[in-house]
Amino acid sequence: MTLVRMPCRLCCFLLVVAASAVSGRGRVVTTLPGYEGRLPFHLETGYVEVDEDAGAELFYYFVRAESGADDSDTPFVLRIPGGQRCSAFSGLAYEIGPIMFVVEPYNGSLPRLRYNPNSWTKVTTLFVLSSLLFCC
Repeated sequence: MTLVRMPCRLCCFLLVVAASAVSGRGRVVTTLPGYEGRLPFHLETGYVEVDEDAGAELFYYFVRAESGADDSDTPFVLRIPGGQRCSAFSGLAYEIGPIMFVVEPYNGSLPRLRYNPNSWTKVTTLFVLSSLLFCC
């Protein structure tokens, strides 16, 4: 019986984390090193407390859907990267997020970023939660 309740409890926990993180504790990011100009999408980052007694916090990225639709009608994706060396930022830059690395030979400077025209954020709000607390 306990094993059956674990997935349900985990889902409830994650929904609470996501809801509390979006409630105003983050900072809006308008520029990134390596990206030329202002970001053409709404990016918010911050920490959400998951264990008050231990002071444990998880870092998150919140990207609002670019579709311009009403938030109540927009799908919401919660992504938690897993495994060692899986950062939340790598999911944004290599997989489903609104930015990509410019592939070019290394010239001694910061890597350049560009806008990803095929981002999931075209149609959905994206919440990427760092899971480093759980993979140690």
